[in-house]
Amino acid sequence: MRPNTEKAAKNYGAVLILVLLAVSVVYVGTGGTFRIPQKQSVLAGDILPGFEGETGGMYGETPQGTQSAISLGSRFTTSPLGSTYGWVGTPTPGSASIDATTTPIFTCISISCDNTLVVDTQTNPVTASTLFSTPEKVDYYVAVPNQPTKLEYVTGQVEVYTYSIDISIQSGSAGTWSFNGDTVWFNLYAVDWNQAVTDPSNPTVTGSAYEVPLYGVVTSYQWSDQDSNGIDAAVNGHAFSFYSSPSAQGQTLATLAGSAYNPSSTDVNATLSGTYAPDSRFPTNGLVYYPITLTTFHANPASGGDCQFGCTYPSVHLDIELYTLRIGEYIVTNPNTTGLGSRSQSCTGLACIPAAFGSLYSWIEKNPILAGLIASLGVGLVVVIILAVFATPVVVAVVYALSKRGQKTQ
Repeated sequence: MRPNTEKAAKNYGAVLILVLLAVSVVYVGTGGTFRIPQKQSVLAGDILPGFEGETGGMYGETPQGTQSAISLGSRFTTSPLGSTYGWVGTPTPGSASIDATTTPIFTCISISCDNTLVVDTQTNPVTASTLFSTPEKVDYYVAVPNQPTKLEYVTGQVEVYTYSIDISIQSGSAGTWSFNGDTVWFNLYAVDWNQAVTDPSNPTVTGSAYEVPLYGVVTSYQWSDQDSNGIDAAVNGHAFSFYSSPSAQGQTLATLAGSAYNPSSTDVNATLSGTYAPDSRFPTNGLVYYPITLTTFHANPASGGDCQFGCTYPSVHLDIELYTLRIGEYIVTNPNTTGLGSRSQSCTGLACIPAAFGSLYSWIEKNPILAGLIASLGVGLVVVIILAVFATPVVVAVVYALSKRGQKTQ
């Protein structure tokens, strides 16, 4: 019996290790808490059906000495502080170049005096991984104005994207002109807008879904040949201001009731709950604009005031994290008017059990230390159960072997 006993013990050890590894993977993969399955609504997953995310890029330029941005669609020339501006070739949101030529031309002798500003933008932000984080949820009911038999169900979540912007002076340029004080304008908007969607939990309920940018922040930046150049966004943690037009005017949901959105502190659900048709606070297609100011931006002459004896050309790369809100809006029948019961948490007897578990889960979810302790206790309980199940045959085999040996010695 001894070889079989040792084999059983080895098998038990291997199984125990595999189970513990599996539990650890689940624990880490859920961000340190074991998720309780919840009602699957339209936005319970990471992807809203039919949505293709965000897009955008460079919109235009506000030369120093002017007030409003000139869009990519216009062929512009202006003369702020003695310079003529113009697009180089055909600008696109993903890649645009602007020439600024100094005057008078005779000062340039036989070399070019053009400086070219080049802006390259990643036009399709990439969805960031949420494997180790839980998206912030939106989930509430609100009365439909002037329709007491109807409620609007609003559900959604905050999505996270990443993208990059590169701004540089084109190598090979010459002259003394700088883009100091200029503002480059960018935009962001949803690829899809006002999508028709069906609530998976109730196929008879249809609604509309929207996505809008909330917050953009620089997570890292890298300069090349910076010299004395600088832009306002080349700071880790720089938060962009989103506007409803390419000027420092107007507000959108990005300001969330007058205060800037902050991923670590803003409760979007609490801010929106009670708001009927929150999409009405968005511009069409969730279109927003944001600026980057070129505080000092010019070629770096090797000597003298121009590049006749050589120049280096600055460039800066920005990595950006973008937070957006995706929501679905559904008009449903108010149970209070049909005798089917209330959507509130009021209950009696056994009917309180689901609500109690829901409240307990919400409380645990907001307390990570408590969640970790509960998870650890859960792991310990699983280990004890496994030991009890798999160790029993081993114990029985050992006892049996000892009893047999005792019989032989008698």
